[in-house]
Amino acid sequence: MGCVGFACMVYPSFMLFSTGNMWLIWLGQILGFVLFGVAMQAILSTMLVEMFDPEARTTGVNIGYQISNTLGGGLAPFICVALVAAAGGAIWPVVIYAAVISAVGVIATLVASVRPDVEGAGRLHALAATEKLATPAEVPAN
Repeated sequence: MGCVGFACMVYPSFMLFSTGNMWLIWLGQILGFVLFGVAMQAILSTMLVEMFDPEARTTGVNIGYQISNTLGGGLAPFICVALVAAAGGAIWPVVIYAAVISAVGVIATLVASVRPDVEGAGRLHALAATEKLATPAEVPAN
């Protein structure tokens, strides 16, 4: 929902930005980016955690998250400036770029391997499935 909403609100948000009115710019930020950005981030942590076994979770989540943020988020401003410059100041290439990125997000979410940490899910470590809980030794009473 977050990616789809973001894709639908990019153009209206840019139209609000182009008014020059501070209140409409704030409205565009809230409707276009905050509302749907929060919707995307709200489930992201849970989704990422469920993609990796507990033994590899920290490394798996952090490497993927940091590389994607560095490449996607870090290069996005440069890409958008280049698109606007190539289009002679028009914002439509940025709107299309954001919509394409949103579509990639929807596809990635749909094909992601998210399986909960429950027995029989086919993802828990083999040793963890066979380990028995050790009961603490009984302490003699004094």
